[in-house]
Amino acid sequence: MTLRAQNKNKPILDCPTRWNSTVDMIQSLLSLKDICSSDVRNLFLPDSTWQMLEEIVAALRPAKKLMLKLQSEQLTVGDCYLSWLTCKLETSDINTIFARELISNIEDRQSVLFNEAFINAMFFDPRINSTLTIDQQQSAKNQIISLYVRLLQLNDINKSNEKDTTSETDLPEEFEKENRFSVHNKLQNFLINSYIEKHDNVSTLLPSRHGVIDECVQTFKENLSMFLEEPLLDSSADVLKFWEQKKGKYPTLYEVAKIVLATPVTQVSVERLFSSMKFIMSDLRLNLKDDIIEDILFIRSYHLHKD
Repeated sequence: MTLRAQNKNKPILDCPTRWNSTVDMIQSLLSLKDICSSDVRNLFLPDSTWQMLEEIVAALRPAKKLMLKLQSEQLTVGDCYLSWLTCKLETSDINTIFARELISNIEDRQSVLFNEAFINAMFFDPRINSTLTIDQQQSAKNQIISLYVRLLQLNDINKSNEKDTTSETDLPEEFEKENRFSVHNKLQNFLINSYIEKHDNVSTLLPSRHGVIDECVQTFKENLSMFLEEPLLDSSADVLKFWEQKKGKYPTLYEVAKIVLATPVTQVSVERLFSSMKFIMSDLRLNLKDDIIEDILFIRSYHLHKD
């Protein structure tokens, strides 16, 4: 009756599976502070409790802003990391016990955040690539060069397929040749990946096409070094527009950057995958291995969004 008389809403309850619901619940309770006073005995809360609730909301507010940012459908790794840093800095300015504990957990989670795909995308973002350590930069360069070599090989395969003008009578023999070529290509990929994991110098990779690949890789490495000398990009700039402007200067880097920067970091894609789980998991299929579930999710996601 008191809430209705003062035109107030009932406080909401949080949901364990909904991000931000806890801070929303506490904020709704704080809006009723005037009602929960000493003259309403059943609703009374001491001042120390109200102060604690206000400190919790203040500490969680930057994290809530970050979660809302992660709900954007279009988000690059750089945007995600900048929002993460903003959350960390804003929370650090709040000098409370809860905020300090939250900062400790944010730093623990950051080690999980920095996986290979994330670091590779950071490397191609001039707003934040200076924050990478020397080891992280070197690891990213090795993986990016490996990706470039794969692109060169795929281009060779596509050109070879375009030149094939095989008659129907020659199909069985040519099919056998293509099959052998496919196996050979897989073997080459395996050997190249093993080599790059242990060596930085990939200019000596496989003397094929009379050194053309060697020259391409060497030029690519020089472009990587030139790119790292680019001036710092403002944090509010669009990294995708940056690469559109630089594709004339760094054409090969541009092609690789398009792939690396496509790494999904938004909450949207995760929610779509969660929704797909109900079509994959059932009482009769609870014993599926993790890698099989991941493969099914990948194929389903590609099929639904390929257009």
